This record gives sequence, structure tokens and C-alpha cells, in this order.
Amino acid sequence: MLPFFLSPSTAALSAATTAVVAVVAAGILLLFFIWLLLGRRAAANRDTNEYPYEPRPLLTPNEERFYQALLPLAARYELHLLAKVRVADFVGVRSGLEKNDYGRYFSKIQAKHVDFMLADPEVLEPVLLIEVDDSSHETASRQDRDTFVDGVYREIGLPILHVWDPEELEEAIAQVLGPCYDEEPVEKKGFRLSSRKKSPDSH
Repeated sequence: MLPFFLSPSTAALSAATTAVVAVVAAGILLLFFIWLLLGRRAAANRDTNEYPYEPRPLLTPNEERFYQALLPLAARYELHLLAKVRVADFVGVRSGLEKNDYGRYFSKIQAKHVDFMLADPEVLEPVLLIEVDDSSHETASRQDRDTFVDGVYREIGLPILHVWDPEELEEAIAQVLGPCYDEEPVEKKGFRLSSRKKSPDSH
């Protein structure tokens, strides 16, 4: 049997191929160690960072426009202007319900909020709620949410305004709060508004 010999060109090609394979293998090994190192650092950060939070604006740019428009109106009616008030902080579930029923009804309001509230400055009793409507309120889920919370507010006798444009605020608020400064309780737009003015002889 004749001995097998590689030609010089074949031997050079084989050597070059071996070198390329070695370089690729070394590159893959290096990438693996880099991935392993980054993974350990990320895990360490997760373990040591107990507060992965950052500040965020309370109001969106659109809500900021409404806030600025509401400030002089609140001053005109001598009311405090509050923003992003949690529904469960001014609406409660009636006592006397079974524990499961109580929890079910409370869960419907605990994570919801109202955009703005006009409140009595002395005791912060809510007088009027204002919801900023935008394109997000056109979705079916948001409309269901609005229908529910509007029903809650109606049940407790608290008026709610849905407004798209800040320029509508003055007229909309006047339609609801204007009569509430009369001496007698009035009915307005389906809501009963108690008088905020009392006669000198009343106690």
C-alpha cells in the first residue's frame, strides 16, 4: 500500500482551516464568558436593588393643561383643587355585607382614581369630580369603567363632569356649581346639590 502524502497546498489549507476553527472556538468561548459575567452582574443587581423605582410626573401633559385651567375656577368658587384622588379614599362599601361580598365590591374601586376633585376647603368634602376624557376613553373597557364609576358617584350623590377641552370647563362647572350657592337645595342635571350658603338665622 502506497503511503499517503499531503501536497503542500493541501497541507496549507488544512492548517488555515484549523486556525480558523480555533479562532471561532475561542470567540465563542469568550462570548460565553461575557454572557455569564453579565448575567451574574444582573442577578447581583436584582438581589441588591430593593427599590427599582424612578420618579414620574403626577399629571400627563394633557392633564396639566386642565389643571392650569381649573386653578382659577377653583379659586373663584373658593374650593380646593385636588388631583389623582383614589376613589376608595372618598367612597366606601356599605357595612353589613358578607366578607366575600365586601371584598368584591371594594376591589372594584380600590385601584381607580378620579383626575380632579373640587372640595370644600375646610373639611375637604368632595363637591365636584372632573374626569379628563381623551382617546383612551373611547375603548370599550374604558367606557365600561366610566359607566361603573359614574354609577358609584350617582349612588352617593356626587356630580361628575367628563370634559374633553379645558375651554369647556368654565361653562360646565357653572352649570353644576352655580345653583349650589343658592339658599335652597336644588336639583341640577340629575344630581342633588346641597346649598353651601346658610342664612344668618340658621344653625
